[in-house]
Amino acid sequence: ARRHVLRLAGLEGRTLLELGQMRNAAMLAEANPLPAATRPPQPSAPADLVLFQARLASRNGDLPGALVVLEQHLASTESLRPVRWLRIALEYARLARRSKRPYEELAERARALADALGLHGLAHEFLPFVK
Repeated sequence: ARRHVLRLAGLEGRTLLELGQMRNAAMLAEANPLPAATRPPQPSAPADLVLFQARLASRNGDLPGALVVLEQHLASTESLRPVRWLRIALEYARLARRSKRPYEELAERARALADALGLHGLAHEFLPFVK
């Protein structure tokens, strides 16, 4: 039940960001913090919540903090939930390019995985981030 609530909070938060309601988004993020990434890797938070928290940090000017959030959750999901990993990897690729630290190896690995899974549209999303 808690995981479902966190997923809905992530969706609501992303919607609030799109609407420009930063104050409401910040209050929602404070009420629904991310669980810490775990070792050994286990998906610890819904992808929607991870993406929301990272985008909020980025929009508040904390691009390095946003990248750290994404890195932690990338490490905990690649082998366990590949589609979730792809969603987080795409956001990481976008933010890494904005921070002038492109991570082309990740984008290429993600593009190849998406193709292997038959997710050709998603694989195409990674093309701007690879050479």
